[in-house]
Amino acid sequence: MAFPRSALALNQTQHCKQLEGLVSAQVQLCRSNLELMHTVVHAAREVMKACRRAFADMRWNCSSIELAPNYLLDLERGTRESAFVYALSAAAISHTIARACTSGDLPGCSCGPVPGEPPGPGNRWGGCADNLSYGLLMGAKFSDAPMKVKKTGSQANKLMRLHNSEVGRQ
Repeated sequence: MAFPRSALALNQTQHCKQLEGLVSAQVQLCRSNLELMHTVVHAAREVMKACRRAFADMRWNCSSIELAPNYLLDLERGTRESAFVYALSAAAISHTIARACTSGDLPGCSCGPVPGEPPGPGNRWGGCADNLSYGLLMGAKFSDAPMKVKKTGSQANKLMRLHNSEVGRQ
């Protein structure tokens, strides 16, 4: 996931090309779902905060994710830290998209399905469920796109990152 360093105004499709580190599939997704990109930027910020909290007392403190998409070797190799960052990123983007559907921030999606089982005694269903299926679909399209580009990195690293992203979404 690219972590935008500046507060880029994403209100026109030409702004999609200005986001550093996006592969062509991500640029196309940005152009066709411009409102989605604000959610992606929010997810990137949440990943940085969550990573810093998780590793606050550790030697490795997530500082290298701030260099995205130009990662240092600690995130380019198959390390525990890179597995954590890829899983966390995939989870954050899918969750953030699902929540944005719920709050009405994304016009391309609506509430998720109502739970099939009735709520327990003393509880009743009300409101709008997170649209997890849309969040997972769009999150996977965006976060997995760099691993599907033919000319970047080894096949083993791509498969490892795809696996870690899938684990995060689960």
